[in-house]
Amino acid sequence: MRKKKYEVILKESEREELKRIIRNPREQIKRVIKAKVLLKMDEGRKNGNWDDEQIWRAFDLSLASIVRLRRQFVKEGYESAISRRPYLKGVRRKFDGDGEAKLIALCCSTPPDGRASWSLRLLADRVVELGIVGSISPEGLRQTLKKMNLSHG
Repeated sequence: MRKKKYEVILKESEREELKRIIRNPREQIKRVIKAKVLLKMDEGRKNGNWDDEQIWRAFDLSLASIVRLRRQFVKEGYESAISRRPYLKGVRRKFDGDGEAKLIALCCSTPPDGRASWSLRLLADRVVELGIVGSISPEGLRQTLKKMNLSHG
């Protein structure tokens, strides 16, 4: 068996943590899958019975995902591999927790005179006017509300 460039070697404490993640019914499914994959990578290294192709077929993942997880584990460490990847598109979140709370309060408030409800344009203008954010488009606000599991309209 050929030695892999990025070999996953788990410590006993990491193995136990991954098993705990798998057993936890409230755990995010992506973390459970990553935990199972990392355990299979480690098992394959020791026993030779799980290679990348078998892993991606068993978990219905792309081979690129398997290779990426393996590389991330080796280069960035256990915590990085098992955690959710940060949002890296170079765009900062417009609303922090405090801003989200203010946005929710604004959505629940009485709309301006002459309006039956808040429009996305009115909300976007108001959050900028109140200094909650520096700028935001109605579409950006819609996406923020969607991410907060709120709907508009």
